[in-house]
Amino acid sequence: MLKTKNKKILSAVLAAAVLCGSAAVFTGCQNGSSDTSRTQNDNSTESSNTEESSNDTESKEYSETVSDEDSTESSENEHTYVEYGTANIGDSGTCGENVTWELRENGELVISGSGNMYDYSEGSLYTGDNIKTVIIEKGVSSIGNNAFHGFADMTSITIPDSVTSIGENAFYNCQGLTSINIPDSVTSIGNMAFYSCNKMKEAHISNSLTEIGDFIFDSCEELTSINIPDGVTSIGSSAFSACKKLKNITIPDNVTTIGTGAFNFCDGLTSINIPDSVTSIGDIAFASCDGLTNITIPDSVTSIGEMAFSDCKGLTSVTIPDSVTTIGDGTFKLCEKLKSITIPPSVTSFGSDVFDQCPLINIKCKSGSAAEKYAKENNIPFVAE
Repeated sequence: MLKTKNKKILSAVLAAAVLCGSAAVFTGCQNGSSDTSRTQNDNSTESSNTEESSNDTESKEYSETVSDEDSTESSENEHTYVEYGTANIGDSGTCGENVTWELRENGELVISGSGNMYDYSEGSLYTGDNIKTVIIEKGVSSIGNNAFHGFADMTSITIPDSVTSIGENAFYNCQGLTSINIPDSVTSIGNMAFYSCNKMKEAHISNSLTEIGDFIFDSCEELTSINIPDGVTSIGSSAFSACKKLKNITIPDNVTTIGTGAFNFCDGLTSINIPDSVTSIGDIAFASCDGLTNITIPDSVTSIGEMAFSDCKGLTSVTIPDSVTTIGDGTFKLCEKLKSITIPPSVTSFGSDVFDQCPLINIKCKSGSAAEKYAKENNIPFVAE
């Protein structure tokens, strides 16, 4: 029941995010040409406008947004676009102002040139068939949004130290990718960059990162280890959600916020140490971490979100620090083995169903505190000190 509810909450968050389809960077690239304008369907009528071959921005939208009322491409400007699912060995094209691609033998895709790759939007059902390995050569400075989205057969990628940024959804649903090494030159990684890379077992993240974005490694079910660089200050919503085999993770001392659902459904986690730098723990941050038996909440934490530790079936004891003033709705709901919780006088507000379906719970608190009153009102055993 709770996991269904948690998934509904995550779905709401996902709906607010830019959830892309399986677009790939090369679906908008013309074979052997630098013109990347998108043509309309065969029913297009002659247009009074033509699309300029050079765009003022580097973002090349792969979408059919021009309506019949607006004009479509005239016949002399129509082109054929290559998707790698149907490309042949030796085919090539452009995927940046000064960046090109070439499909070589044995499914080897080589990206070369200088500067940024294009960004691409959602919309294609392309799956990256026949692409086994990707080599990005030195000189390329960015990996665009949706660049390798849905390359299900890709098993490895080489990223050079000239790359400084990786776009949103760049490796979304790359189900054959088992590991990734992101060089220290990379200073930013977009949201959902490695979403649902469900065979990825290990990832080395650039030490230059300052934040872990939303949904970056969400649903990487085989991920067992990952480093979070010392310079990171925030861990985004669902950043490691459903990384079921993630056993050990160290949160560095500079992190101040742990986002909504950041580690929920991480069944392999048995313990976690939250550093003194953290001030807020988001809603369902550690919900449904079935293996979690021990957690340390430091005095720096002032806010614990709703259902933050709900459905942690292995959790047996918790101490709430003096810095916390409110315990939200369902924070420890369905923690079936939770026997002891120490609640300081600083906590003056309790949400609903905080300890719902916690049959073994016993509250330790100060005599006359709000916690004692709460325990009495909810028929929860308590020990007043």
